[in-house]
Amino acid sequence: MIKQINKGIFPTMITPYKNGEIDYNAVEKLTNWYIENGCSGIFAVCQSSEMAYLSLDEKVTLAKAVMKAADSRINVVASGHTSTSFDEQYRELSMMAETGVDAVVTVSNRFDLHNDGDDVWLKNAEKMLNKLDEKLTKEKIPTKIVCIVYTDYWWAPEREKISNQDRFLLGYAPIT
Repeated sequence: MIKQINKGIFPTMITPYKNGEIDYNAVEKLTNWYIENGCSGIFAVCQSSEMAYLSLDEKVTLAKAVMKAADSRINVVASGHTSTSFDEQYRELSMMAETGVDAVVTVSNRFDLHNDGDDVWLKNAEKMLNKLDEKLTKEKIPTKIVCIVYTDYWWAPEREKISNQDRFLLGYAPIT
């Protein structure tokens, strides 16, 4: 069964550092602070957590640390989607899902790095999302996949090309 995501407040989580390294004690304290203050979930390993500057191992370890600290008391969603090649993006998103987070968040500009247009974006998004869903389904990983769309890229005909619509959440962040 695919995980359910609570409605409510999901702050983007900063990553605390000490002496140039991730401070995992502070990660645990910060996670507990969010829980104690009524958040519905945490968006870990995101732009606010310097994901572009973390290695893949650091991203995965950070997500696991937040999951451990949250201890199923709230939803944890994470991204870490920063690579440029399709294969590396797939690896990042797969490894993030394997941490047990409730949802992985795709970064929509990764699907059309050179601004080649809607057709390129749609082709790459459909390929990635369906391939990732196929892997998660095969391995019985219940993680949701969130695709944040910054324009009106997806409308009914394109959405129908996604194989398992129950796994996906679409977030719209209009910029017009």
